[in-house]
Amino acid sequence: MYRLPCRMNDTKVVFELFGRANITTVDSDYREVKGNRNFRKVELIGQLVGARSWFRLDRRQTGDSEPSSGALVFRPSVLAKAGVTLQKGDRIIEMSKVAVDFNVIKVAPMAPLRGGTLLISVEYEQQRKQKESV
Repeated sequence: MYRLPCRMNDTKVVFELFGRANITTVDSDYREVKGNRNFRKVELIGQLVGARSWFRLDRRQTGDSEPSSGALVFRPSVLAKAGVTLQKGDRIIEMSKVAVDFNVIKVAPMAPLRGGTLLISVEYEQQRKQKESV
């Protein structure tokens, strides 16, 4: 096996993965799961590559500012070893021992090399609870 041409600054990230296999009933009107959602916690090692507006909350005349967002990258081997497939809708609850509440909004392969990909990109956004006006 070839060596990876990149060095990552390791960051411990704790995910709550949405238990999709346990879904049995879906509301036909709202297309959402009935009952409680099942999550399982998983710790992964990745790298924070872009934190745009980290925990910023500015009041403006038109309402709150945009929520915190950013991106992480993971090696596919780390995800395979943990038996994890990250998907939109999973939650990030801890990054580098800091409690956060982020939702995964996009998962995509990146950095193609020799018929495969070196990295998996995960974009996240802060949980949008409520918008308030001034």
